[in-house]
Amino acid sequence: MNVVIFLLVLLPLAFTGPVQPVRRYFREENNPDFKRFIYVENEKGDVEMIDLKVGDAKPRVELSDVSYDLYTKNNKDYPYIITTGNVNELSKSFFDPKKPILFVAHGWNNNRNSDVNRYIREATFGNHDVNLFIVDWSGPANSLYLSAKGSVGPVGKLIGNFINEIQKAYNIDGSSFVLIGHSLGAHVVGSAGATVNNKVAHIIGLDPAGPLFSLNHPEERLDISDAKFVQVIHTNGALLGFGSSIGNVDYFPNGGMTQPGCGFDLAGTCAHSKAYKYLAESLTRGPVFQAVLCSDYSQYEKGLCANNEPSTMGDIKFNSRIFGDYYLDTNADSPFGQG
Repeated sequence: MNVVIFLLVLLPLAFTGPVQPVRRYFREENNPDFKRFIYVENEKGDVEMIDLKVGDAKPRVELSDVSYDLYTKNNKDYPYIITTGNVNELSKSFFDPKKPILFVAHGWNNNRNSDVNRYIREATFGNHDVNLFIVDWSGPANSLYLSAKGSVGPVGKLIGNFINEIQKAYNIDGSSFVLIGHSLGAHVVGSAGATVNNKVAHIIGLDPAGPLFSLNHPEERLDISDAKFVQVIHTNGALLGFGSSIGNVDYFPNGGMTQPGCGFDLAGTCAHSKAYKYLAESLTRGPVFQAVLCSDYSQYEKGLCANNEPSTMGDIKFNSRIFGDYYLDTNADSPFGQG
């Protein structure tokens, strides 16, 4: 489906100099209706306006709505599928509790075979020996946006409880876990992190969905309290994602609003997808996305932050002392990293 969305121009309220870790903030994002309307092309090729608030805001989510495809180095092409959330199923698989455990959650109108999962799965096993769980919540995710958004919390709780069962069954703590989510999936893993009893080490939010979410309601979205460390990569803050900072560290490649190589990108979907493409490249090529602490992109472009603290975007091994907003440029085409 071709999507056309109003191009919204966000203007920051205020910035200070480039040295201090001032967080980016847009007043408009306090209003959950700010990015409420989109245009879609129907089957006849006509463009029509869609109100994202149409649908069931509190849909019923069942245990069967969430399944897990487990990949390891021993079965990196063919998953062991867990459909019941039964942790006992792991004993029949190649799951190794001594290795890091990654969960990846897709967004709206996606499924287990969507690009976000393929990119990250294919990139992971080149340099990382991990247990990789691809979360499929495609039933709720492929409903009307309001219903999919309403499913975020319940789906996240199911995932969080599954993680609780893993920790209990194998006597491991949260330090082994990294949760990754794209778009609505970023808020799903946020809900999962909030549900886990022994807090997970790291959450990576890939351009967390902006429509119908609010800065004023962190309990409904990815929030800094959902893990010991929350990393956010912003690529389409102008349309589909958040423009404001919501993590311990927020990366704004190319300013974080739009992305090079996407042309006019009126729908925003090209820039939105760059978040997981950057992460996949980071997993494959290592520290090629070097960012620096800065107050805003214009200061970064002027070179006024060049001597500030650097940080690597997309690193699954976090540095807990890093905090603030980091800026960098990328190439328009793959390879994207300039490091």
